[in-house]
Amino acid sequence: DGSRALRFEKLAFQLFDLFLLKRPGAENDYTAAEIRAAEQRFETMSNAEKQTLFRNILLGLPGIDDAFTPAQVLEAVQWALASGMPLDIQGHGSKRGLGRPSAAEHVLELGGLSGVTLYEPEELVLTAGAGTPMAEIEGLLSQNRQQLAFEPVDLGPLMGEPEGQGTIGAVFAANLSGSRRIQTGAARDHFIGMRAVNGRGEVFKSGGRVMKNVTGY
Repeated sequence: DGSRALRFEKLAFQLFDLFLLKRPGAENDYTAAEIRAAEQRFETMSNAEKQTLFRNILLGLPGIDDAFTPAQVLEAVQWALASGMPLDIQGHGSKRGLGRPSAAEHVLELGGLSGVTLYEPEELVLTAGAGTPMAEIEGLLSQNRQQLAFEPVDLGPLMGEPEGQGTIGAVFAANLSGSRRIQTGAARDHFIGMRAVNGRGEVFKSGGRVMKNVTGY
């Protein structure tokens, strides 16, 4: 009937807690037999299986459309920092074929951190999550006869991916701009503010919602 459910596997959770999350004091919450069973299971898992378990428990439930919260992203980065685990950051992965393959064991997918949270057409201001598809943003702008002057390039088809899969986060991360950048400026020239998490697991804010937010003369 289309219903979805998450199956809870106690051993998998114990494995995650002890050997992936490495929560301080976790070994005190399980018996010696449980720890031994979790360790044996951990040693037989492939990197892909560890990554899947990590994503399922820490980054959201599989098969749902709920967006990640900034708190969840912060938690994931802090876990990776504490565990010494590099993270591969990606939106929808439409440009993952560019450059050298990532050697990171875990992927932090920001595709769920999606949605336009503020749009004021008369002020030419728009705020959206890093994982918001460009197709969604451009469709919203077109309703008000507006467009992104820097003409962001959709590289998806060149990489064998469908059109419109790129995200706004990737546009600013790679400064993707079209030929009009010479006249109107590149993508980052139109970027006036953000709230993000750095590699040290700290939340920071830069810029604001408007180009000029103080009184001048």
